[in-house]
Amino acid sequence: MQMPQLPASYHRRYGRFGVIPFVIVTAVFVALALGVEISPSIHMELPEGSSDREASAALERFDPGEVLLVSYPAADLYAPDALAAVNELHDALSRTEGIASVTSVVSVADLEVSGDELRFVPLIELGPVHLRERIETTRIFREHLVSADGSSWSMWVVPLAETNPAEFARAVTAAVSKFPPAVGYGDVLLEAEITDTLENEAVVLIAAGVLISFLVFWRITRRLTHSALLWAASSAPTVWTLGCFALLGVPITVFALPVPLLVLALSTSYSIHLYEYASAFPEQPMEETLTRAAPTIAAAAGTTALGMSTLFLTGLPMLRTFGLLLVCGVAFAFLVTLFALPGALSRIARTVPRVRRPHGRPIWRRRFAGLLLVAVVPLGLYGATRVYTSGAPEAILWPHDELLVARRDLNRRYGGVDPMDIIIDTHTEYGLIDPRTYAAVHDLVESLRSHPEVRRVISFTDFVNWASSRMIGRDEPYLPGTVVEIGETLELIGGRGGRFSIRSLLDPTYSTARLTVLSGDGAGRLRDEGERMAALAEDIRRTADRLVPEASIHLTGYRMRRQAVIDLLVNSQVRSVVVFIGCLALLLLAIYRSFRWMIICLVPSIAGIAVFFGIAGTAGIALNALSTAMLAALMGVSVDDVIYVTLFYRRERRSTGAASALALTLTHAGRAAVQTTTIICLAVLPLTLSRYQTFFAHVLLLVPALATATFCTLTVVPWLITRYSEADAGDQNHHR
Repeated sequence: MQMPQLPASYHRRYGRFGVIPFVIVTAVFVALALGVEISPSIHMELPEGSSDREASAALERFDPGEVLLVSYPAADLYAPDALAAVNELHDALSRTEGIASVTSVVSVADLEVSGDELRFVPLIELGPVHLRERIETTRIFREHLVSADGSSWSMWVVPLAETNPAEFARAVTAAVSKFPPAVGYGDVLLEAEITDTLENEAVVLIAAGVLISFLVFWRITRRLTHSALLWAASSAPTVWTLGCFALLGVPITVFALPVPLLVLALSTSYSIHLYEYASAFPEQPMEETLTRAAPTIAAAAGTTALGMSTLFLTGLPMLRTFGLLLVCGVAFAFLVTLFALPGALSRIARTVPRVRRPHGRPIWRRRFAGLLLVAVVPLGLYGATRVYTSGAPEAILWPHDELLVARRDLNRRYGGVDPMDIIIDTHTEYGLIDPRTYAAVHDLVESLRSHPEVRRVISFTDFVNWASSRMIGRDEPYLPGTVVEIGETLELIGGRGGRFSIRSLLDPTYSTARLTVLSGDGAGRLRDEGERMAALAEDIRRTADRLVPEASIHLTGYRMRRQAVIDLLVNSQVRSVVVFIGCLALLLLAIYRSFRWMIICLVPSIAGIAVFFGIAGTAGIALNALSTAMLAALMGVSVDDVIYVTLFYRRERRSTGAASALALTLTHAGRAAVQTTTIICLAVLPLTLSRYQTFFAHVLLLVPALATATFCTLTVVPWLITRYSEADAGDQNHHR
């Protein structure tokens, strides 16, 4: 049956204020979307005023750039061929553009005393025998130059502050690749690899989502031109959202990549619901169709936006921005559904579906509801007690990824590649030269070395003790006891040998020091990583406050920043669920004006959330920032279908009997619910093709959770409706 054309007056009004602006705005946003940047960052910026952010800012007093570790394993480290290879690799890295410094056995010199003369002798010139003896008996050489298991040389590479991280990482990777079996690891390399992958994946995954959306419309309409019209209208919000990325200066990151896909899925679902409603009543004018369908779609969009807005509770600026973009995307999808989609619907031929067995045996038998509750409740209760969060690379990349293989290898060799930095601020110029403060820092370093979780501690005191002992002709470390001894030693090694180490561990005014702690690798123990890190951090703070009470102590570094983000996410996810359920209950109560209907509509959302956390805990999936975004999408989308179903039923029940209204509801709104859940699941399905394990894991969480919510909408909700039909009738008569 051919859909009637829009009335002339409406068409003129719509064409003037709808189609033309729609085309113009879309063209503008297409131009903006082409300028969206790709960011390699996997770090979340902490909120303003947080102690962790203040501690991170303290690192700016030291050498710029993120330290990169390059390892060169060898059967015999002191063999001539191994030393020659290290020398060549050091030269290749030194020639790399953007390098601030490279510290290796080639660049480090030993301090020798010859009469009254002090001189630095390059370690590489000592010869294999003397080199082995000097490195194995001198702590700073052993800590900096050789792995913990003594199987490989290490090189510490620091880029300049103005260096482009991606270009720097590519150059370092190219240099290291020429010297197998050398390997490198660091945040810079990790982010550069993610950038190279993300630039391709962002285009491929979004294109796959758009193709899936088109195929869904083609499956529904069976006409190529009709599918193209509906697809063009439904894809516009995705383009607008990408344009908002550019307008707000927000780059596409690993955690932001699902945003346009979710907006595309939501826009497509709204289009399907309007299409199905118009198909159910093809004889009525489009104005009446919009009048009757718009409140339902508005309620669904409102609840979806409510779920997305829970991202504002995270406290993390990046996730708040994602929440804003998702809310904007929902608003765009709603506007397009009301102002652009009707024009497409008025020009396509539709077949009116028949209502089969309106009084037949219902599919919402009690046993379906019972089976669902029996499956969901234990899963949710069991999984919720085992849920954990992690931002470690092992939770983001696949286990076989080359970077993770290198990271595991370096963890085994060096005892940790994610350092924790302890910032000691005396608030006094040259405060660290004071003998009492210096001795307190020395005691702190020795105390940390005895901690069972600590593998290495790198401190400026080691260099001062070493140089002081060499100046007086001793081999054992000597603890200087006067301002003159400490100051002269710092001036000596700060301008010559060990220059990189002092610059990275002590600020120019000698008022602030950085101790670098390498703790246990944590491989295979992501579940208890947060607890171990929190316990270690608490021990460090307690020891530092006891030994250096007059100084301010800050803990920072990649691992600490990562743990601070995880702690915020844990609190925000619990808070988001509680706030969402509460606000949703109030919104449903305002829509239905019935406490009973509010409870009925909450059931699918609660079931979906239970499955989400149940699978996460049972399967051991680590939750991260992406989990928060996916959970917000789940909470927003899961209630859409039940609103479509219940409002459709309540509206049709006024003119037909309960059985006929329910059969008609399941034929149209129920089929639309299945279609929308399918399209949302298909839209996120391309994420499983990503290089990132976390995408696959979160699709594994989102799809069953959405499917459970929809199944609950089509089984439990109809059963509850039939069970309370008499009370429902009384409510309707009261509102009339």
